Amino acid sequence: MENENYIVIDNLNKNFSGKNPLVVFKNFSLSIKQGEIHCIFGPNGCGKSTLLNILSCIDIDYRGKVLINNHPPKIGTVGFLFQDYGTSLYPWLTCGDNITLKYKFKGIKANEREKIAKELIKELNIDLNLDKYPYEFSGGQQQLISLARALCDSPNVLLMDEPFSALDAGMREKIRKEILSIIQKLKLTVVMVSHNLEDCIYCSDKITFLTNLPTKVFNTQKTQLNPDKLLRNIYSNEFSEVMKHFRIISQNAQNKQL
Repeated sequence: MENENYIVIDNLNKNFSGKNPLVVFKNFSLSIKQGEIHCIFGPNGCGKSTLLNILSCIDIDYRGKVLINNHPPKIGTVGFLFQDYGTSLYPWLTCGDNITLKYKFKGIKANEREKIAKELIKELNIDLNLDKYPYEFSGGQQQLISLARALCDSPNVLLMDEPFSALDAGMREKIRKEILSIIQKLKLTVVMVSHNLEDCIYCSDKITFLTNLPTKVFNTQKTQLNPDKLLRNIYSNEFSEVMKHFRIISQNAQNKQL
């Protein structure tokens, strides 16, 4: 049975100090179900990426309770797909070496790492030349390399930070489908942040709408579209109606003072 509270964020408080101190989260709480794709939607600067950094242990300077499957998050236990594939991949490493970088740090020999990379892209059904360098691939293919690297350790949770924002419109649709196909195949629990409402509606089971700073949850809504996300049609009347409804919620969230 799927855990309704697989990821729990309870009374999270996060501040940035300095010359211009900033309160990002104030008593912020959210629960995410196991196996669902949960999108976090909000305006620029409301702390969406900070939330992912906390879940991945990149940022540990906060107060409150954060649990994944009843345990505090640990470094390396979640996959992280970053927004800018251009800076997250190492240009001097081949595709295969980028994918298996974690294993290089663990001292795994090159021939074993090559075997791991080949088995992974076969499992994910991604067509990549492991001997090429990142600059020899399109932007969409580079993002797939980044995804393969994020899934190399077989995590149960995948964090995605604006994963499609750096892609042009045509490539965006193609890569969205490829990434969703992989997520559904592996039955991952996904937390994706975005300020693109179309991406959120197309990809998610639920969307949580955030307020402006100090950030709190304004509303969480089920997407109410075909549960098989690969069959969703962004050009359909049904999708347009959901978009209109959620756009109103988003506007109300940004105007709300909690």
